Amino acid sequence: MGSRLFFTLLDLRRINPMYRYSLPMFLALFKKALAAKELEHAQEEERTKALGPLLTRLVFGRLGGLGLGLGLGLGLGPSR
Repeated sequence: MGSRLFFTLLDLRRINPMYRYSLPMFLALFKKALAAKELEHAQEEERTKALGPLLTRLVFGRLGGLGLGLGLGLGLGPSR
């Protein structure tokens, strides 16, 4: 899941050159996901399952309006 998100970010540059994202930015979001309170007391299997959706929310949140539109269009946005 993480690698797909990162390479999707890189592909956004093809749509518009203003979208430039780096590996350090992505790793910072990944570390933030790992440190999330909702994963704090979860067992290993639960952490693994929850990490993908959490990272997806953080990445699309970082993208702002465009990211939200893309995420919802791809069915990757926050579930209700």
